[in-house]
Amino acid sequence: MGRTQHIQDSSNDFYAQERSKASFEVNDLSLVIWGSQEKIDRINKLQRICEEDPLIRYDPKHLGASREEIFILMAQRTRRMHELLGFHNTEDFNYVLSSHIDNQPFCGLHWKMFIPTIKYLGTDKQVKYWIPLAESHQIFGTYAQTELGHGSDVQSLETTATFDIDNQEFIINSPTLSSTKWWPGELGITSTHVVAFAQLLIDGKNYGVQAFIVQIRDTENHEPLPGITVGDLGVKMGYNAKDNGYLRMNNVRIPRENMLMRYAKVSKSGIFSKPKNEKVGYACMMEIRTDIITSCSLIMARTLTIGTRYSLFRTQFKDSNGIEKKVLDYQLQQEKIIPYIAETYALLAGGRKITRLHQQNIKNIFEREDFSLFKDYHAIASGCKAVYTARMLEAIEKVRQACGGHGFSAFSRFVDIYHEFSPFVTYEGENTVLSLQTASYLVKGLNKSLKGEKIPPFIEYLKCVVGIENEKFTAQSKREVLNIDLIRKCLRYKAAYLVSIASQKIMEGLEKGLSMKETWDSYAGINLVDASTAHVEYFTYTSFLEMIVEASNERVKEVLIKLCLLYGIQKLITNPSCFFENGYMAGEQFKMIKSAKEDLLYELRNEALSLVEAFCYSDGCLGALGRSDGKVYETLYEWASNQNRLNDIPVQKAIQAELRKIRDVSYMKPSL
Repeated sequence: MGRTQHIQDSSNDFYAQERSKASFEVNDLSLVIWGSQEKIDRINKLQRICEEDPLIRYDPKHLGASREEIFILMAQRTRRMHELLGFHNTEDFNYVLSSHIDNQPFCGLHWKMFIPTIKYLGTDKQVKYWIPLAESHQIFGTYAQTELGHGSDVQSLETTATFDIDNQEFIINSPTLSSTKWWPGELGITSTHVVAFAQLLIDGKNYGVQAFIVQIRDTENHEPLPGITVGDLGVKMGYNAKDNGYLRMNNVRIPRENMLMRYAKVSKSGIFSKPKNEKVGYACMMEIRTDIITSCSLIMARTLTIGTRYSLFRTQFKDSNGIEKKVLDYQLQQEKIIPYIAETYALLAGGRKITRLHQQNIKNIFEREDFSLFKDYHAIASGCKAVYTARMLEAIEKVRQACGGHGFSAFSRFVDIYHEFSPFVTYEGENTVLSLQTASYLVKGLNKSLKGEKIPPFIEYLKCVVGIENEKFTAQSKREVLNIDLIRKCLRYKAAYLVSIASQKIMEGLEKGLSMKETWDSYAGINLVDASTAHVEYFTYTSFLEMIVEASNERVKEVLIKLCLLYGIQKLITNPSCFFENGYMAGEQFKMIKSAKEDLLYELRNEALSLVEAFCYSDGCLGALGRSDGKVYETLYEWASNQNRLNDIPVQKAIQAELRKIRDVSYMKPSL
């Protein structure tokens, strides 16, 4: 059959009608999200630029391109983005990447990891030498820490850097197969240099993992240098425009000055001076971790803008009047979409607080070598990274499913979003390991509290563990349930109770004769992760309350309060056994909480579109399903019929030939 040329125009004005149902002005909420009208205008300008530029704007024709084609395209896009924005303009650059670009650009790790690591860990002299070369792209670099055999367990890395005192050089080696550097982005084909993390060896003594700048390719012809074996890892689940690579080094010599020595130092005579805090080497990773945390809410908002618009566009099944209902008018669809909208705003608030803590921590460290905030920041950032990225990935997939068959199409953009951001749950700290790090902080804090010692304000709530068995849920009606401070107390109880249970579990393991490590690894892990998650949820909820207090518009405050309540109630309903194990809550009270959630879904249904549109995503970010003009079916058909490489040739002769062979074989008797 030939192609159908006539398509009925399905554009309509129901989005305008939906916006009119909101109880607040969208721009007033956008001001809460972005902070200023200037920032909103800047974002809108960036989106217009991206949509008008033929090289940057989304083009469905690129779907199905080979890796080689994608690499060339992303190199071109990277150059174009630099022409428009400049790599130094990291805020604009990052926003464009998270909203418009469907593959990772070149030089992301160069600017986000390689350069900051040198700035943080290098001496003034090293910074003065290396940074101009890197910022002018005379060299391209990446961050080479993870190995084939070790990732999160940094202290067990096997790459070695042996100090040769006679020649004032370090000799870098990959002594085993498992010591091969594995996964660094931009290592496979792009980078000329790496910051390599290796065990420092001096006179046979190991001084732990340190950072070294190693040149791996010639800066003129890009050939690997002697002793270097390097390449691309191959096709991955996503990120296929990023040349994640492997690297082996065999007796590669670098000058002593190539060890980054702002804090850890090796003198000419081979004397090692350790930093005041050995965790300082993770400073750059913590910055990336903070970026990941703050990105989660924006990625969810983009996903939910697509899902919410499509749920208002799509109609299915007729009501008693013979009129098809909008999908979002079904309670089950509301339950799939609206709680994630609430979580998006909660993660936005939590991300802001994490950013402020990170900025203060970095300032303390690099201005006066003050590490007093480091443990607290590391604990909450680690936990938030684990929880936020998991929720983000869950939201992308759940919202995609909520959009039915069309959500499975790459034209929906869900495929791009999922593939590009799914690595968040793994890189810069594997989520389970990070949750356990947070749990360790919590258990130690509880032990201090029980001894009457001072504990940080972030875990002040652990003081309520004493006498926690006497705490009770007090609400006797749905109206009393819908109180933001009551929900806060419930989440505080949940966090404190689960931390105390995890601590008890550790004591049980030790009493059974297990070592602390065995207890941690094989006996108490589930309880520890539950405690970490509950702590993050309480931190996020209190951060949300702070964001509400900072909002000046009363109507915006009212809708944010409803979202905060929904977020909190959703977390109470998730893993609720802790409320019954100690008699904190009765079954009838739990029923009230679930009923209160249903009321909030109903009340927030008319706010949904304006809540997601306040993030200011334009059509160019939202694929076929998220169009603001309602031309969803027209776009799907246009892209499928005219922007699809398989349809460029009416008859695929090679496939047709194989079909004939299949037809011929059909008449044959099977040989087995």
